[in-house]
Amino acid sequence: MKTIRRSLVFMIVLSTVIVIESCNQNASVEERNKASLLRAHAELFDKGNLNYADEVFTPDYAGQGPEWIKNYVKERREAFPDLQTSVEPIIAEGNLVAWLRTQTGTHRGNSGGYQPTGKKVTFKTIVFSRFTNDGQIAEEWGVSDVDEALSGAGGIDGVYEYLPPGKGQAVNRNGQFISLFGPADGKAPMTSQGGSYTFSGDSVKNTIAYSTDPKQIGSVFWWKVKSWSADTLTYDVMNEKGERTGGGRALRVSN
Repeated sequence: MKTIRRSLVFMIVLSTVIVIESCNQNASVEERNKASLLRAHAELFDKGNLNYADEVFTPDYAGQGPEWIKNYVKERREAFPDLQTSVEPIIAEGNLVAWLRTQTGTHRGNSGGYQPTGKKVTFKTIVFSRFTNDGQIAEEWGVSDVDEALSGAGGIDGVYEYLPPGKGQAVNRNGQFISLFGPADGKAPMTSQGGSYTFSGDSVKNTIAYSTDPKQIGSVFWWKVKSWSADTLTYDVMNEKGERTGGGRALRVSN
């Protein structure tokens, strides 16, 4: 009977030791993966050390290996030269790490097709990273509000209807515009034009690439938001010297 009791006690102790060792090993792996993720962000985004991707990402990451993440970070840092990155919170379970990245920077270059606005924006990304047993990142899944942040930074994107004394429609989208405009009283013909726009401080520079009036092609005009009231935009039109030459109102009917 004593032998049975000793054996039972031994088995309980042994099981406890195994559980503790297993927990310690899991905790060690989880801490390693979290530390690796934080260092990857510091090396890549903060320092611009793109070659560090070769150490932490697997050869088949995203179907391209470390080159994919190198191109991604390079584009992001060029678009936001003053980019600041933080990762918090960060939670690990086994070889899976869930984390929230917050980035803030001034939009100075093209990012995902969004033309630079010169404005400071903040966007967040929630990601799940799967690590291999030897500590490399093999897969990631995530969702980000960067599109909303960049489209909102433009501030003028949307579909508009001009209000009297003007009439017509206009679309501003991701650095491109197209419009059909004329006086509401019909005393002058409607003009259609399109092209690109960029921001300079609080002013917008429109460059006309095509127009129903050939004389306008290649020319530019400046304008800026005077005020918003609900979805109604009141704007001033200016010359290159910043002098007001006209203005109008437009109703944003959709984003």
